[in-house]
Formats: sequence, C-alpha cells, structure tokens
Amino acid sequence: MLGIPLTSRNYASKLTIITGHEFSDKSSSLIDWKRFSNNETIVIYMGVERISDIVHRLVNISGLNPKTPVAVIQNISKINQKFIISSLDNVCEDVRKNDVKPPAIFIVGEVVKYSDTLNWYKTQKKILFTGISEERFFEEGIIFHIPMVKIIPLEDYSVLRGYISRIVNEEFDWIVFCSRYGVIYFFKNLFEMGFDTRVLSKLKFACVGSSTANMLKNYGIVADLVPKDENSEGLVRAFESVDRARIFMPRSDLSDKGLKKSLSELGFYVEECIVYKNIIPEDLPDIDFSLIDEIIFTSPSTVRNFVRRYGKIPDGINIRWIGPKTEAEVRKYISY
Repeated sequence: MLGIPLTSRNYASKLTIITGHEFSDKSSSLIDWKRFSNNETIVIYMGVERISDIVHRLVNISGLNPKTPVAVIQNISKINQKFIISSLDNVCEDVRKNDVKPPAIFIVGEVVKYSDTLNWYKTQKKILFTGISEERFFEEGIIFHIPMVKIIPLEDYSVLRGYISRIVNEEFDWIVFCSRYGVIYFFKNLFEMGFDTRVLSKLKFACVGSSTANMLKNYGIVADLVPKDENSEGLVRAFESVDRARIFMPRSDLSDKGLKKSLSELGFYVEECIVYKNIIPEDLPDIDFSLIDEIIFTSPSTVRNFVRRYGKIPDGINIRWIGPKTEAEVRKYISY
C-alpha cells in the first residue's frame, strides 16, 4: 500500500522474509543474521515488541548501515493502516512515538526510498462505503467496505408463514421487495413450508432497486417493476401508473414505514411484515478519518449507526448519500 517494490535492479535483487518473534524456549536463533547485507530487502513480521533487539542484530551482526531506510506498516491494507518511513538508527524511537502496535511489518532496505515516487495509495481517492451491497463498488479509487448495519434473522417466522399461506390462497396481487434480504428470507420460508415458485405464478413483483431485482432473479423471477430512482420515493412514483391492487411487503424492522402510507394514499391495499432485523455491527474498527476522502451512506440506519460508533460525521470529508431519506438523516449531523 506504499508503492514499495521488494526488489529493484537499482537497490536490491534479493528478498528475505523473517519472523521477528521466535519461540522463547529456543536455545539459539535459527536466523543467520551474518548473512544479511546492504544490497537486499528484509521484510520482518511480528517484530514490534522486539524491534530494539532486531535493529541491534541488523547493525552489529549483519553489518547494515544504521542509515538504512525502514518502512513500518501497521494494519496493512486496512482502513486504519498506519505507516512510518524511518531508518535503522531512528526506527525504535519512531515506533514508540507513533504508538505502533501489532500487527505490523517492517521493510528494511534501500527500496523504501521508492515510497516517495511510487506511493499510489497516497494519490488515490479513499472512499468509505457504509452499505451492505458490494455491487455498488462502481467508484474509482480505493474502496474501504465497512458496513454500518448487520442483518440478522428473526427468532420466529410464524407471522411471515401466515402471510405466505394467504399468498398461496391468492389474497395478494403484488409482492414489493424493499431489499435483497427481504427476498432471501421470504423465499427461505416459502421453501421450508414445502412450496416452490409455482405458487407465485399469478403475482407481480416490484423491487426498490437493481440489487434487489438481481437477487429476485436468483429465484427464477424477473421483477415486473423496478423504479429508475432506486429508493422508496421512486418506487411510489412508479406505482402511480399501476392499477390499484393488493400488496404484500416483507421488510426489515427499520425499513421506511412511510412507504406503506404512500402506497395506501394511492389507493393500494398494503400489508407488511418484518422478516429480518437491521442492527449495528458489534466489531466496527477504529478509523483514522484523516486518511479518508469520502464517505458514502446508503440508508438512514447507516448514518445513525455511524454516529453511534464514531460520535459524529467528521468535517472536511466529502459526504454522499443514496436517496432523500438518507440525505435528511445525514443533514442532522453535518454543518453544511
């Protein structure tokens, strides 16, 4: 992530990878420190806690120049990556001052000098994507995918199964899916009840967006209606030209509750049922937002959970959103 080549015709044609933390019960090190030279690259894993001893061996046993460049990368390739460019004579102090913690690797050698000119990571736009659907990775730049929501099933699906029995009895004309997870849990229960898609042959299907429609295709059904604007407002507008009918809508516990009201005001008979829960993930990592150029929010719940975990939406970062309701939630927490 630093643009450092491990070998180079100018500096190093040899690469050695070593562990920085051997078993303490070894009578002697298995690493032959005398064989290292100034014209190779040395990559050290698990060396944070023993970096002082490692530097001592590289300088005093291997004979490396104390001014040999060193790159230190903590949490490499992750959103909380930390990196330091140093030298053998300064790296111990730099590790201490910058509070470097495992996991981290050390790259020792003249190739570290290339970080000034080949650091593609520094020049790329870094985007934090907070939604669930990986299909939205259409952006140019480095995408860090950290979903701010977690989908979990219900403990009891008796209510949904009651609706499925009514659907089989042709009490509804349309099924409206507001997310791909609504599709997944609906069909999981349909199949577990002993039915297949033939019992849905007289129904029409609407999906809030292309990701949901693509999930529906996995079950052999092409949606009859997918709005151009992939949000609940776009879905309501698309239904304005549809003959009034009976709609069943499986949704999450946090879905837009205004969708039922809007469709009812158009004259549709709508019943809805919670089929999964949307919660905040319990393991959201620490993030250095000084490394992030843009954050994309995909739903009001991604905004709320972000603020719950990180306190606020940071200033100085470009913020984007999907849909007007997400925009309204974002604007509660930003100053512009």
